[in-house]
Amino acid sequence: MWKINNNFYFVITYFNLLLAIILGCILSFSNPPFSFSYLIVIILSFLGYYWLKKRLRPGSSFLYGFFFGFGYFSFSLVWIIEPFFIDPDINVIFAPIALLFLSALLSLFWGIAFFLSSYKNDYDNKKKSLLKLIVLLSFAEFLRSFLFTGFPWVLLGLAFIDTPISQVLSIFGPYWLTFIIIFLSLIIPIGFSGIILSLVGFCFLNLFGLYRYDTIQYDESFYEIRIIQPNIAQKYKWKKELGETHFNKLVQLSNKNASNVDLLIWPETSVPFF
Repeated sequence: MWKINNNFYFVITYFNLLLAIILGCILSFSNPPFSFSYLIVIILSFLGYYWLKKRLRPGSSFLYGFFFGFGYFSFSLVWIIEPFFIDPDINVIFAPIALLFLSALLSLFWGIAFFLSSYKNDYDNKKKSLLKLIVLLSFAEFLRSFLFTGFPWVLLGLAFIDTPISQVLSIFGPYWLTFIIIFLSLIIPIGFSGIILSLVGFCFLNLFGLYRYDTIQYDESFYEIRIIQPNIAQKYKWKKELGETHFNKLVQLSNKNASNVDLLIWPETSVPFF
């Protein structure tokens, strides 16, 4: 036990921290390419139940939320190490540092949300406790999208992008959808009423999505689209002396039999200059 002062304690076991990390790692599989969207409901409802049961004090709650977020972000954003393999002899050492630093920074938002939820909290009042956590965790997702330049990747609501629920984005946008998903997941530990509310809520969201699939009017015009892929080896990609050659290759591929092409799409970072 780490004692800060007479009224404020860190009382949390290594098992609780390990469990938080594991839950966060599992939660990451709700995002593409795995897209097990409803893992969010299972993981968040269990997280809320365990948080209520342990009656964590603010400092312990912060660590619990931080490690939960760290597991989620470190697994969800593992792709961020890829650029460091362009020149691995020089840059690969920075790959884990970048991943861990970014994950820790984003996890602070979740840790603070849990801290504030536990501050002077009456755990006997399940509804009030969970509502505080729902609002603050949703607000944390909103804030991390804008503060310190913002990083709105892997928002919890966007895990449902491949389901009918994604159609709700047309009304609420990503942040309100994230709030709704967090609410319908964390309300479950209240008990039977919470389970029923969650089931009704998810059924309604899916029915709305299916209805919108059937009623929305799509543009039925046809266009010829060409996606350009010059297939330049990474080791040659950023050589300044080859910049003009790479550019000319893109132009040639774009112009070849292009009389009927309506739209050309070049690769991201297709040219090595401003």
